[in-house]
Amino acid sequence: MLKDGSTGQTQNMSTGGVFFGTDQSCALGETIRFTVLLNESMLQCQGTVVRVEPLEGRFGIAVELDRYEFV
Repeated sequence: MLKDGSTGQTQNMSTGGVFFGTDQSCALGETIRFTVLLNESMLQCQGTVVRVEPLEGRFGIAVELDRYEFV
């Protein structure tokens, strides 16, 4: 879930970044905050948008993570 309340689906994730699909576009270089649900845990993330691309009628967003923590 993004800070604005929109949701997405994670396609790929590593300790350095996340790629997800969502209905909302983001601007390159924008700092975004979002939460990733991992089974029973939540991971709060903050990062910089490094790529935006069309993804099956939605937007594919690649984020380079600046920080994250389990909550």
